[in-house]
Amino acid sequence: MAELERVGEDVGGIEKVDDGELWETHLSLKSQLLDFVRQRAYEQAKRRSEPDEILYRLTKVLSPDALTIGFARRFATYKRANLLLADMQRLSLMVNDPKRPVQFLFAGKAHPHDEPGKAVLQQIAQLMRNSEFGEKFVFIEDYDINVGRHLCRAWTCGLTIRGVRWRRAARAGRRWC
Repeated sequence: MAELERVGEDVGGIEKVDDGELWETHLSLKSQLLDFVRQRAYEQAKRRSEPDEILYRLTKVLSPDALTIGFARRFATYKRANLLLADMQRLSLMVNDPKRPVQFLFAGKAHPHDEPGKAVLQQIAQLMRNSEFGEKFVFIEDYDINVGRHLCRAWTCGLTIRGVRWRRAARAGRRWC
């Protein structure tokens, strides 16, 4: 891992890193991510006085072997996070495929005055209660820079759903996670 930190200064040097070391680092970071997410989701559910069965399930959510797709940002309707929910049957087939498992990790906030954004957030959070999706969808409340740091360094890929118009953040060149 020390070699990876040194290589980070020279992006072209990534080719010098052993594939095995790179994969081990990814797995280590993913393990830390899963521990962080499980703990955070458990604490949030406990604060809401969720039943013991849900609390137990949250200690087991997400698989280290699945492709982990993350979405961490402000929930606004134009960012279209709920587009993923447009075809629930297809989504179910995707997350429940035993040969190619996929899971989703969401974190974010809606603006306090953005009721449609809050509704999108609630739609996604409800999937955690659905037995068909519950262990493959996790929503982390109270998104902040610490949560973002944990998520972005270990998920397999980030989900960006572009609308017709370009987002201002994309034009500004900011990192989206």
